Amino acid sequence: VHGDFWQKPKYHLLGNGCQKCFATPKSSTEEFIKKARAIYTKLLDKTTDDYRVYIGLADTSLALGMYTYAKDYYEQAVQLDNTNSSVLICYAQALFELKEYETANAVLDKALEHDENNAMIYYNKALVNFELKNSDASLENINKALYLNESEANNYYLLGLILDSKEDSKGAVEAWEKFFELSNDDNLKARIIDRFKQLQSLEIQKIIQE
Repeated sequence: VHGDFWQKPKYHLLGNGCQKCFATPKSSTEEFIKKARAIYTKLLDKTTDDYRVYIGLADTSLALGMYTYAKDYYEQAVQLDNTNSSVLICYAQALFELKEYETANAVLDKALEHDENNAMIYYNKALVNFELKNSDASLENINKALYLNESEANNYYLLGLILDSKEDSKGAVEAWEKFFELSNDDNLKARIIDRFKQLQSLEIQKIIQE
């Protein structure tokens, strides 16, 4: 069980300024994204050097779970401009979903060059390093994320996973207690509740034995 990649939503996908693009503003989110992707595909036929078109295709592909397409379009966009940390984060997500963890880590390092105090990037690096079984680097990354944003619930979720993997049951319990306090995500809570209760019982037993 791991956490989810953390990214900023793209304004165009949220519909900002886009109602004039579509005749049916009540379309479902997926339909909206599919229509947006179709528009960007047509625009690509007219130009191959427009950064915004590649970003539009990459974002819509990512939102639809078309990760290989998203990766390819982000690569094209980054070749034109590699200074946008938000785009690099989304590019890293596509790589993460394709299990290309080493490359995702390198892309996140590039994002840090342009946005060194972004807690989101450190969280994502922690998640990538967790998948790479590099618990020390993962712990360092998540502690940096917490330093920059101590009120983000997902930071404590991932911290608990990392500490559990390092057999620090007390630390994992404390981290997840904070996560439960801050989070409204019932699905994420359900992923760890059984393990949380198990570790909590172990800690209670240790106290009794002392």
